[in-house]
Amino acid sequence: MRFGEFLILHKLISEPQLARALATQREGRRPMGKFAVELGMIDRRQNIRILLTQLASGQRYGEVARELGLLDAGQIDTVMDAQAENAILLGRILVDQGSLTRSQLVRALKAFVFAGSAGAGEAG
Repeated sequence: MRFGEFLILHKLISEPQLARALATQREGRRPMGKFAVELGMIDRRQNIRILLTQLASGQRYGEVARELGLLDAGQIDTVMDAQAENAILLGRILVDQGSLTRSQLVRALKAFVFAGSAGAGEAG
């Protein structure tokens, strides 16, 4: 279960609040190509080539970059890690939007982690 689903299930936020927070999170996400260029893995022209091919094919950025021979699997992982490290956390957005207080977020995170670790022993 994802954290947003957990919050809805426990009636801490509503579905519209989650949808708004997730939209904010997506809007704040920097594209993979920017990270690949900033990390010096490709140049701007190569990034544009990947983006144009991606637009025409409907494939994911990493798939196109690998097929074009511009990034290998390890580089794609590095770019994805950089993107994840720079992501705006859902909980922070919910607090900033006033959907949760900071103390509610802390309690919910503790309960979510505990529920996840308690359920892990039951699977299998």
